[in-house]
Amino acid sequence: MKVLIKNLNKEFIEVDNLLKELQNTILTKKGNQDKILNQLKKIYQNSDTVIRLRIIAEIIGINYKPSYELLKTALKSDSSPLVRHEAAFAIGIANDLSLQDDLIEATKNDPDPVVRHESAIALTTIAGEASLPTLIEATKDPEEIVYNSAKYAIQTILTKAHNLKNS
Repeated sequence: MKVLIKNLNKEFIEVDNLLKELQNTILTKKGNQDKILNQLKKIYQNSDTVIRLRIIAEIIGINYKPSYELLKTALKSDSSPLVRHEAAFAIGIANDLSLQDDLIEATKNDPDPVVRHESAIALTTIAGEASLPTLIEATKDPEEIVYNSAKYAIQTILTKAHNLKNS
């Protein structure tokens, strides 16, 4: 157990240091952001679920558009539903229209209902009315968490559209 904790702490510290370095290079415009991002990607590819989750959960706070590829990869192909869920959440925070198709795909086809749920919610921030056909289809999902999230997302989008028209 101590070895596991020591190894996780070492990897957490390494990831946190790289994230801080990436953020610093972006703020100061000094350094090689792509090199740091590639180091994070390498760690992501060779780490356990907890470390991958840490990278996905924290990288969105840096607001570095090239990191969105890592979010897309996590959402599409990570073996852990927890990491895919966090990627969907992070993509919603990113609020970048270029990520819309990835969320639509996950809402429709991810094998885990929690990932489908989070993808549906994230669509409210990114796609708006363009996501309505996908969300309407998701209201037919047999999983309660998915159809309720889809219903919520639809109502949120329609309310936003109504408020915009009346402002």
